[in-house]
Amino acid sequence: MAEPGEIAKQICMEKSIDWAYEEEERLFLSDLEQNLHYRGKDHSGYEIILNEYPKEAIKSVYISMNAKKETFIKVFDVFSKF
Repeated sequence: MAEPGEIAKQICMEKSIDWAYEEEERLFLSDLEQNLHYRGKDHSGYEIILNEYPKEAIKSVYISMNAKKETFIKVFDVFSKF
């Protein structure tokens, strides 16, 4: 029988054929070397946990058109350092 974490991962890997054109990749912390950085909590009370990735792993970043200007600026500032 599969472990509960593996079952959850399999569910998260499922994607409707309607979205196949996006060709996205999904990463799970459990599959990576972990170098975690805890950064407090977000507006909803969830912990913000960051992990280091090789910069070559990031090809693009999409920000919602409904995102606040401050969010766009913060994301731009982080990625402009690369």
